Amino acid sequence: MRLVIKYGGTSISASKDIQAVAKYVNQLAKKDQIVVVCSAVSGTTDDLIEISESIKKENKSKAEQLASKIINRHKQLAKQTIKKSDLQKN
Repeated sequence: MRLVIKYGGTSISASKDIQAVAKYVNQLAKKDQIVVVCSAVSGTTDDLIEISESIKKENKSKAEQLASKIINRHKQLAKQTIKKSDLQKN
């Protein structure tokens, strides 16, 4: 059977949550085909909207600041979640 599972942003906003989702999906994948759909990490959509508004107002520095915030949030989350050093990339 093929299952499609969707996770909202708050379900994947912390390393422990991502690990729990991965464990659950891994268990399901032993007997079914799994398709996982994830929303943006909590807070990211709001930041993206704010970036677009900043660009519209020609506030490049604010847009760059918000983009850096998103990048750093995801890098930190990846670093906390990925335990194998050979898979980590700065």
